[in-house]
Amino acid sequence: ARQLVAMLPETPSPDAAPAARMLADWNGHVDGDSGAAALFEIVWRELDARMRDAVVPDRAKSLVTSLSPGVMLGFLAHPDARLGADPAAARDALFDAALASGWVKATRLMGEDPAAWRWATLHRVRIQHPLSSIPAIARAFPAIEGEGSGGDAYTPMARWVSSAGWRVTGGASYLMVCDVGKWENSVMLLLPGQSAEPASPHYRDFYKPWIEARMQPLLFDRKAIDAAATRRTELTPA
Repeated sequence: ARQLVAMLPETPSPDAAPAARMLADWNGHVDGDSGAAALFEIVWRELDARMRDAVVPDRAKSLVTSLSPGVMLGFLAHPDARLGADPAAARDALFDAALASGWVKATRLMGEDPAAWRWATLHRVRIQHPLSSIPAIARAFPAIEGEGSGGDAYTPMARWVSSAGWRVTGGASYLMVCDVGKWENSVMLLLPGQSAEPASPHYRDFYKPWIEARMQPLLFDRKAIDAAATRRTELTPA
């Protein structure tokens, strides 16, 4: 994001100027409450589509569905003959068009007031159990949803973004930090909860902490585990 911002055109067209100004003032953090982060994500997708259309051969277009950030930034920083007879001018026109189109799409998706834009407004977290795709039992596996999130597929707290929209379909499912020698200081986070049983109150108990990146205690000491236990299940042979 910071590399992209550093390459913003110095004299954007009137249609691209609002987006260029907003991104130029951005700190590069993909926070949920950031309007600039939302604009960046939209502009990046616009850039990707335009760059693929320009450089990917027709016979490969159905196979190349996106460009990696490194490839994209490379094309922007060092345009070559694949962009035409005047690569730099073609790059500038492509970048300007992506900024202008991104601003229009952001306005359509989040409203006319850029001050009210939020990445979390678009980036809603909806987790579906794999078995929910089977109609006969789908009702037993309701989706877990209702919150928006920061991050994207390239942030440390990864959130995968649907290619058909902006919804979060998954992400970093288990995180753990262990303090070797002082195990009681260890923390973890599990998406979406501690139980794989949809009827359990612990099926989604880490959904909000995961969205907010609030790590949870990872208990090792037996006394600490017993003290924190809320339920015990004993299996006794007949």
